Amino acid sequence: MPRQWRRWSKADAKRVLAEQASSGLSLQEFAQREGIHPERLRRWRSRLQDPTPTGATGVRLVELLARASTPPEPPRLLLHCPTGHTVEVVGADLVEGLRAVLTATASTSC
Repeated sequence: MPRQWRRWSKADAKRVLAEQASSGLSLQEFAQREGIHPERLRRWRSRLQDPTPTGATGVRLVELLARASTPPEPPRLLLHCPTGHTVEVVGADLVEGLRAVLTATASTSC
């Protein structure tokens, strides 16, 4: 039986990548479930991501402001990832929490 070829539009690719990001599945698992080759998803992700300057990691730094509260709230760090995911670290040891987040996301785009 001859192989069927499908032409994917940019909108299709963006929709599929958004579905994968929100699915909670790994790229491999999602690709298998949807019948799409994982390399196609990797190429789409590479081509459709926002351009960043050479050497940039896609990380945006923002100024953190401390505010007084009564009773004092525990320290809190909130990260908004380009993929739409949000990571929140709450507690006294933000350094260890941030280290864990950075280690967990080192090989992904958050």
